Amino acid sequence: ADCRWSALDSPKPRLPFAWVKFATAHRYQTETKSASWAKYCCLMAEQSQRRPRRRVTETSAGGFVISADGLNTVALIGRETRAKRLEWCVPKGHPEGDESIEAAAIREVFEETGIEAEIISPLGSIDYTFSAGNKVITKTVHHFIMRQTGGTLSVENDPNHEAVTAKWVSIDDLSGILTHENERRLALGVIEWVEHNK
Repeated sequence: ADCRWSALDSPKPRLPFAWVKFATAHRYQTETKSASWAKYCCLMAEQSQRRPRRRVTETSAGGFVISADGLNTVALIGRETRAKRLEWCVPKGHPEGDESIEAAAIREVFEETGIEAEIISPLGSIDYTFSAGNKVITKTVHHFIMRQTGGTLSVENDPNHEAVTAKWVSIDDLSGILTHENERRLALGVIEWVEHNK
């Protein structure tokens, strides 16, 4: 953090916003005390930046669910980002307790789409790393090709309300609709599987 600044009301951009907000909400009335408070907040910001980040691993599972009507469509969910953009992706989530990744994939599909499904074949996994607070998270997401066995497409039963909408998408249109490149690559495996199993 850059502590070389003179007024609390004009923080340098490098000072973390959370500290600026906190300092502004609790500043003292006199100029001298305000400057001391600002210096304190800047020091705390520097200390927070020096803290080592904790590395953790996470696992998720989900899949490309092919509809039971023979139309070769796949269930996708729409999730709203912090920027209020709609991202289209396949349903997936974390295993609960001692749940296997296969069981987690089936449960997550049902919770996020209302579709009952069975696993046909493993499709592949995606590995990526990202930061969240003081953690560096390495995540592996296991994907399966799945087939609808029942249910009706709906996001009403999503317990975390992460999915705001859902729709059936033709397998030929997956690459143009899926938001993330890694899922678009996996979609090619779904298309190949369908072509070999007509």
